[in-house]
Amino acid sequence: PRLVATEDVVNEQGDVCGFAPPGDIHRVWNACGDKAISLHIYGADIARLGSSVRRVYDLPADR
Repeated sequence: PRLVATEDVVNEQGDVCGFAPPGDIHRVWNACGDKAISLHIYGADIARLGSSVRRVYDLPADR
């Protein structure tokens, strides 16, 4: 099975973006040369769970 991108979202400075399972598979990156701050707020006790990562997918070699 392969993941298929369904949407690209570009957030501008000050934008807020939210999502929840099952649509929470995402990749975040900073496309500019300036510093960026990204806050990830979770609705679960990450300390109790041990990690916020539930699944990891390898990108195809051509990506």
